Amino acid sequence: MFMALLTLLAAASTLAYASDDRSCHGEACGATETTQGMALLMTQKHLSKTKLVAIQAGNTMCPCLTAEQLDSSKGGYFPEKIYEEKVNGKKVKVLPECNDASKEWKFPTDLGIGKCDNMDTLPPFCGSGTQTSPKRWTSDWMCQAKFCHVDPDNCPDDWVISGNLFPGLAFSYRTCLPDDASDAQKSRAMHETGILRKYHRAYHCAADETDPNLQKAADKDD
Repeated sequence: MFMALLTLLAAASTLAYASDDRSCHGEACGATETTQGMALLMTQKHLSKTKLVAIQAGNTMCPCLTAEQLDSSKGGYFPEKIYEEKVNGKKVKVLPECNDASKEWKFPTDLGIGKCDNMDTLPPFCGSGTQTSPKRWTSDWMCQAKFCHVDPDNCPDDWVISGNLFPGLAFSYRTCLPDDASDAQKSRAMHETGILRKYHRAYHCAADETDPNLQKAADKDD
């Protein structure tokens, strides 16, 4: 189907280019334009019947959520709107401070949506280490490991971590590993996933300290 679609698109492009060709004259030109018009019409009909399937990021066994699956889109149902605010006319995902709800941290709304991202450079977990840009996660792996939000029903159970910072938005590190990931990389991703699953708790806020169990495990692994 993919090759057929490429062929149809190529034909449409070629015919569209040919329709601008002014080298034909008189009746020959008219005949050429008629033929081109019929061919373009047939191509459009074929394209309209061809189902275009978006290629989702992540492993095919556990694809990343797309923006269309969020409740901020018509027909979507995974929670997003509850976490969004407009700041200076731009939508951001907001995470309040656990000990001071008046203080909020801003994240991109598309973080881990439709693509694999990491938390590197994002305060308060992986900032630059200053007062205004804290780095509370001391594990470089946690800051640099790529993840995306996923539908738990579409993934192997042990690949998925329930949404903690943003409840209702589960995520996975394992799905974002490259196809040629080493056994060591896979083992590390699954190990960290297992720890987070074991000590998981849902809370929509940024704690000023990492959970002691998670910190101990991170120190051991690093």
